Amino acid sequence: MNKYSVILCLGSNVDQADHIDYARRILSERFDNVRLTRNLWTEPVGPSPARYLNCLAAFDTKLSYSDLNSMLKGIEREMGRNAEDKAEHLVKIDIDILKYDHTPYHLQDWERSYVKQLMKEIRGNYNS
Repeated sequence: MNKYSVILCLGSNVDQADHIDYARRILSERFDNVRLTRNLWTEPVGPSPARYLNCLAAFDTKLSYSDLNSMLKGIEREMGRNAEDKAEHLVKIDIDILKYDHTPYHLQDWERSYVKQLMKEIRGNYNS
């Protein structure tokens, strides 16, 4: 079975440190050899009421893109993400796939300064 390289972007603007730390632990429990960047505070884009705390995670997985995305959305729901909060621009946790295998996703995020900055940390010990 093939293994696919993955890079995720994690973000939170509600109880930021607690939610990011919890998501980091869950990813480390569910995947082998997860490499995590430091957490980085960022200003909100759009109508968000609070700053975000962000980090990147990189690992290899045998899951298909669809199965991985479903798992990540399940983690978001498990951590309390819901439509009501989304309508209020409250993000307990957001986990986006930036790269799966050799395909980039969320192309606008790749242009954000914090992603560029944190990618340097990932590239230090991960072939992205």
